[in-house]
Amino acid sequence: MKGAHQMEVVFPSDYWYDFHTGSPIVEGIARTVTVDSPLGEGRVPLFIRGGNIVPMFQYANTTTTDTQKNPFWFMVANGPPLANGSRHCMGDLYIDDGETPLDTQGHQYTLIKMHYKDDQKQGRMWLETMVSEYAKYRSMRVAGVDILGMPDNDDIQSVQLGDTNLPASSYKFSNGNKHLQVTFSPSTTLESLNLSWQA
Repeated sequence: MKGAHQMEVVFPSDYWYDFHTGSPIVEGIARTVTVDSPLGEGRVPLFIRGGNIVPMFQYANTTTTDTQKNPFWFMVANGPPLANGSRHCMGDLYIDDGETPLDTQGHQYTLIKMHYKDDQKQGRMWLETMVSEYAKYRSMRVAGVDILGMPDNDDIQSVQLGDTNLPASSYKFSNGNKHLQVTFSPSTTLESLNLSWQA
């Protein structure tokens, strides 16, 4: 409808989150939800289905070469728990130079499997490199991770990157929003991304 600032969205049965805020929209049962659709604010309603990990560059430039100089940001969208109460999210990250045609002899790429698992008291995100032909991925940086649909906990006691405890200033947890946001130092690379938390 012309001039409308809201719209109705039909969500299938699953877990769904608002991409812009990280807020849970639907947790399990299919339903129709009225969402804000603000005109003139430079954004459209966008939602992430639970069970997926979305990789993105923190900033976008006009060329792939320039964009790849920016750090990655990962968004983990938790899905429904399994019978044992745990949850597992997955995704694929494909990286190449963004210029060489795929059918060119000698075309190099890197393929990374992204994993996240949690239960009520702890969780972990890690990357598994399947193909590593495109060597530049080793120096690509990671700025942070958003984990949506966190288990119900009063607080998060600790967050680690590998074996290193991160300072409390590097992460924010919202129990009401079920959202954990972790930011890393500028030197954090894709190869070093092995994140865990404990409640």
